Amino acid sequence: MGQGASSDPELMKASTTYFALIFKQIDKLEIVNAGKDVVHIFEKILSPRNLIQGTRYKDETETYKIKIHGMPFTLAAGSSVDFKISFLHILDQLYIELQMVPFVSSDLCLSTDTSTVFFEKEFENTSRGHYVCIAPSGHDCLDLINFPPNVQTQIISIIQSSWGTSDVTEKINQCFRVKMVGHPWSFGARGENATLIRTIITENRANNEILIAYKYVVNISMKGTCDMMYFQYDPTIIPDSSQSFIMYLSKRDRVRLMMLQIMLRVFKVMEHTIKRFISGDSRMMSFRIPPLNNSEQEKLYKSVIVVYENMKVLGGELVSSADVSSIVVKRNDKYVSYDTHSWYFLNIRGNSVWAY
Repeated sequence: MGQGASSDPELMKASTTYFALIFKQIDKLEIVNAGKDVVHIFEKILSPRNLIQGTRYKDETETYKIKIHGMPFTLAAGSSVDFKISFLHILDQLYIELQMVPFVSSDLCLSTDTSTVFFEKEFENTSRGHYVCIAPSGHDCLDLINFPPNVQTQIISIIQSSWGTSDVTEKINQCFRVKMVGHPWSFGARGENATLIRTIITENRANNEILIAYKYVVNISMKGTCDMMYFQYDPTIIPDSSQSFIMYLSKRDRVRLMMLQIMLRVFKVMEHTIKRFISGDSRMMSFRIPPLNNSEQEKLYKSVIVVYENMKVLGGELVSSADVSSIVVKRNDKYVSYDTHSWYFLNIRGNSVWAY
């Protein structure tokens, strides 16, 4: 596996408090600051499923590398459902056995890595439950992984009413694939459909009292396109779906705001900050901004910061961003995602989810 000298895995430390997990194109996982306790869980879950093709350890950087069968971290590969389900089991066991949880993810090197996820050990007792995953697949499917049947049924119903579905199939145990009308993830970066597709997650959170009890934990882009969103059940969350909305950049000179119900104070913040309200009704509003070119980026960033500050005043806490477009384009000889991330906010004064 790769170049450079390998080290004896027995040199690895027994345990760790923090580690980073790198998804590396096209088929490698790298555990940085690895401990035997963490590596044992990965191997315990992946080996019986015949997903491990090879391993090596580098003591110099304390990195344990795992080569995965089937090239799951590349667009050229087919479905990676097997690995997605296995990864959920890994998350469960990391929490159950080691009290380790993901706390942030980042694309630190988009040309070769798709995501880097950082984990830490929790030292306080918590009552969290199992993990679940919502994962866009291809151009027209959504995978629902590890959801209880009652939650899954509600999610599918909301997708059917808000967008439209043509088929629902059980890919393998614990994973249902919802085939959606049209090509929603291709629309995720542009046009009116871009706003509509972003409402799916928010409407599910707002209208599904059971799903609201699942706390967002991390986004992971395994193939460098759509983010997969991972949630963990937390019975301490009190359902309150009174306020949800989405804001995102559209075209080269638009900011669109879509609300599940009219929220005048949010509109006032946008109107005061962006200033150029051009059209809309109680659910959909558009604001004009300077074209998104290099000379005007500073003004846009300043406006985004002002909006963020005001959302904090209103009780919103930033918990996630998500790329919902599978479109990739070539920039500077590298393929990168076309989409700008939507921002998801949690209303810490009512546990509602807001999305930007």
